[in-house]
Amino acid sequence: MSVPETTRETDARIEAPLVETTGGFSGYFKKIFHAGKTVLDGMSVTFSHFLRKPQTIQYPEVPVTNDLPERYRGLLEVDMDICTACMACERACPINCIKIDMKKVEKSLIMSRFDIDMAKCMYCGLCSEPCPTAAIRHTKEFEGATPILESLIFRFVPPGESIIGYKPKKEDGDKMPDTRAKGEIAREARALGYTFNPAWYATGLRLTVSAPKKKVEEKKDAAPKVDATSVAAKRGEFEKKLGDKSEQKVFKLLREIVADTDCGECGYPTCDEYSQVMASGKEKDRSLCKPGGAETAAEIDLVYMILEGKPVGAKNEPTA
Repeated sequence: MSVPETTRETDARIEAPLVETTGGFSGYFKKIFHAGKTVLDGMSVTFSHFLRKPQTIQYPEVPVTNDLPERYRGLLEVDMDICTACMACERACPINCIKIDMKKVEKSLIMSRFDIDMAKCMYCGLCSEPCPTAAIRHTKEFEGATPILESLIFRFVPPGESIIGYKPKKEDGDKMPDTRAKGEIAREARALGYTFNPAWYATGLRLTVSAPKKKVEEKKDAAPKVDATSVAAKRGEFEKKLGDKSEQKVFKLLREIVADTDCGECGYPTCDEYSQVMASGKEKDRSLCKPGGAETAAEIDLVYMILEGKPVGAKNEPTA
């Protein structure tokens, strides 16, 4: 039986080139050496760690906050000693996790509440950007694990107390006021959260209940209720200060009425400039002072009622 030519050629290629492709016994051992060297090269990095000092950080026994970047967005804190009560942070918060109760008493802004719900905060940093004194800021603190969600409500004004807003000194210019080390206030607020928040939770007096909060917000922007006697007394006080009703005296009175936070929410860099353009008649909108709220707007309207000779109780509208 004859074998096809193609079959004989195939058998020859299988048997003959064995020595040629391996290079004999030297080539065989050379490949074994190459394979072993490749494995050792790959393991060299692993073996090198046997000679290195271990870098494992035994957290939480060893703190890691100091190793975090300086601009790390951790838990928020507020230095109430330099807070101007301008409420710019509350307005900037896109999810309303900051709640401030503030009222103006004579020339001072008094805060009776400054709460931040860290369980709701999304750590965007938008609240710290408009703060004129950098009173509110993110810290390197990040530990917020808790069995009670309400303990993550940081209350920087203790319930039942009030804090007067800080007034920047004109001579300081753009210089930021001195403040405490970053993180100290956040740690205190976190500790206080465990102290009094469970009591609010147990008695059902939590400040974060949605329905009461909505009512407070609705009343917050409402015009203050005052009787005719107090308005008449305020009008007499303003008439005395206005005197001959010169632009300078109008400016001086308006400057006393506005919130004096230089927050820029009115569209003017300082309260001086906003008061000046109102006194000169260039600015007709008298409700731009957001920190002062409805009370400040009502007092500014009263000033212009005097200037325009309108009686108490008359509807006051800016003249063109």
